[in-house]
Amino acid sequence: MDSGTWKERNRERAADLPGLLEQLLGLHAEAAGLEWITLPWLGRPTAVQYAFRGMACRHWDIESTLQHVAGLRTHDAGPLARERELIESFRRRSWRSLRDLERNYLGISAADVARDDPSERPLSWNGESIWSVLAIARHYGVPTRLVDWTHSVLIAAFFAAITNPQCDGAVWWFDQTRFELAVHEHWDDWCVPLRTDGSGQRAMEQRAFDDKATKWISKIHHGIPFHRMEVQGGFFTACGRLEMRQDKAIDQLQTPDRNGIPRGRVIIPRALKKRLLDELERQGLRATSLDYPGADCAGWQLARRSPDLGEENRCTHAVVP
Repeated sequence: MDSGTWKERNRERAADLPGLLEQLLGLHAEAAGLEWITLPWLGRPTAVQYAFRGMACRHWDIESTLQHVAGLRTHDAGPLARERELIESFRRRSWRSLRDLERNYLGISAADVARDDPSERPLSWNGESIWSVLAIARHYGVPTRLVDWTHSVLIAAFFAAITNPQCDGAVWWFDQTRFELAVHEHWDDWCVPLRTDGSGQRAMEQRAFDDKATKWISKIHHGIPFHRMEVQGGFFTACGRLEMRQDKAIDQLQTPDRNGIPRGRVIIPRALKKRLLDELERQGLRATSLDYPGADCAGWQLARRSPDLGEENRCTHAVVP
């Protein structure tokens, strides 16, 4: 793993919990520092906001679950077909368990439900709704190209500490406001066209799911409300090409003043993980309050590792890192 220019705030790891909390809360203070910049498409000053991602092992890269679980690290016909196969399979297998709004995005009508026979109409991979489809699939554990972030440094710290007690964890962070400013400046370089509805938004799906894909990265907007995303203060980012590592993509972005995106990491020493979790629980941050399926994850991992389970019974849920 090469963290590139994601500088570590604590190269000499915090020796105690107060020191670690000081480093984490220092980032929180920066993010709430009342700095304002103007985003051209809004035409008014906007408060700077940071994004955070907790990783249970400091040596992990910022990869999507599609890369991590399905191993799709090139952008050609085979991996693209595998991505579609995963989503289409989820659509066929899950429709009885979904909410009406989710079924609607997946192209399953009320008539399909009434006759207990989901439509075989293929999904449209060239429309804006495909991002909501990917968000639904990711919410239920399907490997996708989406990567989740949070606006809370403490929630990120929870996810950096909750698993892999034998490893140092890491909280990755970047300046989301300057990230969005840089993305806005690069759309034409990435050849991503405007939508035809007059919204001023870019049709990212036109440069993502075939051989016309370009090397863009962006926050993903979707129309599905998820309780888990709300309580975790979460959002998704995605890249145009399957082989792109998101930490490297953010590395390469520059704002209009030719500066890089402020970004970095705070290391969570393995020796402090349990004490950090205890402190977060005292502050009300625990698996249940974050709608984190910790026990389910443990069960899924055991099912996937058990040699006694037949393939038809083996759980295929992806565990969110």
